[in-house]
Amino acid sequence: MGKKEIYDKVRQVPAEAKKPIAGGRLKGYTDINPQWRIEMLTDLFGPCGSGWRTEISERWTNEVGNEVVANIKLKLYVKDGEAWSEPIEGLGGSMLAQNEKAGLRANDEAWKMAETDAISVACKKLGFGASVYWERGETKYAMQGEKEAKTEEVKTEKEAEAKVNYQVKIQNFVKANDLNWEKVKKELRINNTTPAILLKKAYNALQQAENLEEFK
Repeated sequence: MGKKEIYDKVRQVPAEAKKPIAGGRLKGYTDINPQWRIEMLTDLFGPCGSGWRTEISERWTNEVGNEVVANIKLKLYVKDGEAWSEPIEGLGGSMLAQNEKAGLRANDEAWKMAETDAISVACKKLGFGASVYWERGETKYAMQGEKEAKTEEVKTEKEAEAKVNYQVKIQNFVKANDLNWEKVKKELRINNTTPAILLKKAYNALQQAENLEEFK
């Protein structure tokens, strides 16, 4: 086959194989029916076993608190003529035990789901569903990146809010006690770039000072 022959044949996903995700952290993204990948592998290479096959190379679990993730690493092989391809690796995971409102729930389909996820990752390397992923970068890694960016943005906003809060508190304390602002800044080693956590310590130090004369 040509360099992009497989890619071009599997990059587009038919509408009936796509489903919008309506809830959860992936809301607004697109789910691709895993059976479509199986159908396309069979169309391109032949039946599973003689035209394409997978080989699970590793299984393991990760524990996060009392939740457990099932992970699978596998190798996908496809046949081009009479020769088998080199292994195409895929790594997939699914929740084996997950916290829900009613408590911890075990998922007896987790290993199957992890295997399906791993196959999808391997197929992605051949171009399966490329048009969908190109549209909005719809991968769990992109989602994680967005989540981390939002978390960092919230942290930055909270830091800025706390910084202003303690700057105002210190200035009000200086004014109420008729202190010298320049001496306060020098003695406590604070300025406009001082982070909130150090401004808090400076404010506490002022409040706890036995003698405020040194700041006048």
